[in-house]
Amino acid sequence: MNPRNIDQKAAENLAIKILAIVGLIALLALIAWGGTYAIRKAPDAFSSISNTIQAAAVTLTSIFVPAEEVQEETPVDTESEEEDTETEENDVPSEGTGSGSVTRTPGTETSSTFPINENSTVVSDPNGRADLAPRLLAVGVVDEDGNFTEKDEVDQSDRIAVRFAVENLGTKTSETWRFTAVLPTHTIHFFDSPTQQALRPGDRIEYTLGFDGVKDNEKVTFTVNVDPSKSVPEVTKNNNILKVEINVKTD
Repeated sequence: MNPRNIDQKAAENLAIKILAIVGLIALLALIAWGGTYAIRKAPDAFSSISNTIQAAAVTLTSIFVPAEEVQEETPVDTESEEEDTETEENDVPSEGTGSGSVTRTPGTETSSTFPINENSTVVSDPNGRADLAPRLLAVGVVDEDGNFTEKDEVDQSDRIAVRFAVENLGTKTSETWRFTAVLPTHTIHFFDSPTQQALRPGDRIEYTLGFDGVKDNEKVTFTVNVDPSKSVPEVTKNNNILKVEINVKTD
């Protein structure tokens, strides 16, 4: 074989190897650049997802409403009234004298503390039982200041709120208790309330529970379960659950 042909063949193989190495280096550089670009864009992608799917934020306000009290009248002594007629004619009546009835001052409602009205005329039957029952008051929205507005239909972007009451329909003062609310958010959220005060017969607490991140359905269901652990002795447990359908406007 001609030595010149051998040298030419070796040179061609060397050139092919050099081109292969250069191509590999270029490919690795391209991959590295693409990875850096993807990393720079990743926060924007995650931000977009988080703006679409938000975790639910829950607000809860409540107000205690005591049972209605019975108005009592003081009996009038007619004999004494006749004997004092002449004296009363010469006297100047003072301000604030009553007509024989005892005036009771309504209790103050508050959203921070909920004291039981110890002067209530409602009597707890020691042989009776409590009966805690939730009922719907209204559905609507709350603004940034916590003001509630009732609505038949809410927007998906609203902070939706449900107003409901839990009342003791029984004849005995209840024990302390809790409730659980199931919120119709993107990922279903269970809101467990703190311990609630004991309620005398006829007493109730009114709640406004607000939340956002609602599902993008035309109808969603809000559920309240009073005493889910069934720790409070009651007449019945059949009225402890309240389900509310909420109409949601979707784009």
